Amino acid sequence: MSELLRYAGTLRGGEALVGPRRVQLDLTDRCQGRCVACWNNSPLLPTRPAREPAVLPTARVNTLLGELTSCGVEEVFLSGGGEPSLHPDFLPILTRIKAHGLRCSVNTDLLRYNPWILEELVCLELDSLTVSLWAGDGPSYAALRQQGREAGEACFEQVLRNLETVLEVRARTPRRLPRVKLYNVVTRRNVEQLGPLYELALRLGVEACEFVPLDPLPGVMDELTLDRAALQSLERALELLFLRRHPGLADNLDQFLRRLRAPGAGEGRYDASEVVQYPCLAGLFFSRIRADGSVNYCLKSGRYPIGSILEQDFRALWYGEVYAGLRRTAAAGVLPFAESCGRTCDNLDDHRELARWFDRLDESRQGVAALMAELGATCGEVGP
Repeated sequence: MSELLRYAGTLRGGEALVGPRRVQLDLTDRCQGRCVACWNNSPLLPTRPAREPAVLPTARVNTLLGELTSCGVEEVFLSGGGEPSLHPDFLPILTRIKAHGLRCSVNTDLLRYNPWILEELVCLELDSLTVSLWAGDGPSYAALRQQGREAGEACFEQVLRNLETVLEVRARTPRRLPRVKLYNVVTRRNVEQLGPLYELALRLGVEACEFVPLDPLPGVMDELTLDRAALQSLERALELLFLRRHPGLADNLDQFLRRLRAPGAGEGRYDASEVVQYPCLAGLFFSRIRADGSVNYCLKSGRYPIGSILEQDFRALWYGEVYAGLRRTAAAGVLPFAESCGRTCDNLDDHRELARWFDRLDESRQGVAALMAELGATCGEVGP
């Protein structure tokens, strides 16, 4: 019923009739890594005044989960600018999410976990575990994480051991959860890693392997942006991957290739020609809550907070006028952060799914019209 109400909202100009399907919850901005392409902690960022990383208060998270459940949210995705497991109440929060009957996914570096925590993730039946890896060997991992080679290689081996632990513990459970995906941001510095990462995913036996081009911070990460030579190198690597593509490993190779060949790929605008084909209705299906409590329409709207859950109930924000105004302008094709959408749109799959639903709706309407016409003709034949 909730999904039907979301679809119905699209027919009413982007009106929210129920809560979002999925909420990304950033528990903390804390992170012990310095990934070169990270918007929060990259060493390429200009020096900023030191500040304490934001952490969502556990008590507020607990009440928030009740608000999300009551308005029809189906999934909570723990991710963000920090490492979720560095929240002091990471496991209790996971437990509470599952107790509310919500699906729960975690995006993590999977580095600083001990075996009992990994076993607990499996016992809690975490639905999905996305491991941000970016490299298929120790030296490359160290370079991308801005660590010394020896320390970086040790960290890479630790991540692999943790992955193997999750998969081994999971194999002894009836539901075989969580589903594990290797997530890889591709920059000019790791174009040669597609093959090794794909082979690593096959060797480990994870369910999925995903590649996304870097969404660079303009003027700061230009040296990482995929230039023409890198794009051509990646296309050649993809040609080889297509030849040994394994049906048991879910991937996004087709979408990745489409992005590499996009008209704006050389300028880092991988989805510009795609997003203009759909009205943006992400604000009916998704919401992001950041570690400082601010709420965003999508992942590209960080500079345009709608409000804060530290000051208001999430439902008051979701159904409030600020959110409603953004939905109306989005449905009309106007957004204050639209320039960012053309780089990579994180909600593109939602837009495509919605377009397919509209197509089916049109087919149904046409079918009903044809049936009514046929019935009318038949009635005319037998009537007085």
